[in-house]
Amino acid sequence: MPWSPGLRAPAPPAHDEPAARRRCCPDQRAFDLRAGAAAVDWATLPGLAHCVIATIGAVALSALFHLGAIAGNDTQLVLDRSAGLATWIASSPVKKPARTTQPLGRIRGVATGATDWTDGPTYHLAITLDDGAVVAFGSSPSQANVDDARDRMARFVGV
Repeated sequence: MPWSPGLRAPAPPAHDEPAARRRCCPDQRAFDLRAGAAAVDWATLPGLAHCVIATIGAVALSALFHLGAIAGNDTQLVLDRSAGLATWIASSPVKKPARTTQPLGRIRGVATGATDWTDGPTYHLAITLDDGAVVAFGSSPSQANVDDARDRMARFVGV
């Protein structure tokens, strides 16, 4: 039997796979897919149909998540002092942009907001209109950048 300087005992024979698996993973219940609710007989039509339906469901769910990622909205604000208008533009790759225009005089306040995620917070700007409606837009991981944009926007609008 060949000897390796890194091993203290000879390796088990290659045909003794169950013994090697027992040494690596003593709890076989987690790996035995033939027992319990996961018992599927691949040789029968119902067993094959079960596997095909599960696969189609997994692919459909994955496609739904991808569509949600692609269809996410992107918001933008354009302030035009000469025309006295504020225009919000919401767009995404799967729909045409939606525009909302309001006079600059309707803006009563500019603030920052935060959204907590598992990866950390993101910060956004929010404009309060005279009727109390709040329009949030933009996103940045840096609170300093958003605070700077808020200060510049408040000076521009005059609030």
